[in-house]
Amino acid sequence: AIFLAEHVFKSLRLRFPNAQLDLVGRDPVEAVIALGRKDGINVTGTVDDIRPYMDAATAMVVPLDSGGGTRLKILEAFAAGVPVISTAVGIEGIEAIDGVHYCHLERQQMKDRLADELAAADWSDRVEAARKLIEMRYSWAMIAEVATSAFRDQLHERR
Repeated sequence: AIFLAEHVFKSLRLRFPNAQLDLVGRDPVEAVIALGRKDGINVTGTVDDIRPYMDAATAMVVPLDSGGGTRLKILEAFAAGVPVISTAVGIEGIEAIDGVHYCHLERQQMKDRLADELAAADWSDRVEAARKLIEMRYSWAMIAEVATSAFRDQLHERR
């Protein structure tokens, strides 16, 4: 969030002076909370409903260069029809293809190329492909099917 606000967003505002950055997430550290005092940056902390933020978003930018865990926010963005721009680490573990489901930019590229990507890209095909990916691979029905199959396999092996 700090890298995004201080490096990428600052550069983005040179091209789009009215751009807004919403940093939405649980329990932000003080350094992230302080970013909310800068012009154009809103730090929410925990929200009851992510949908209004997704509805207002032009894109979700994920500049992660380390970390683990499930990237549920990216899956939520895909499901909500929000274009995603992410580093390789940011989208790790999701079966998404650069140029098909999302736009891959590493952190160093974001500062120089994010504005161009947001301005020039026709996101409709990517958004549609990302929604189909969610339906085919990450819907609750698909997760239940995979989990049920895994449980059946485990039961079968124990017999």
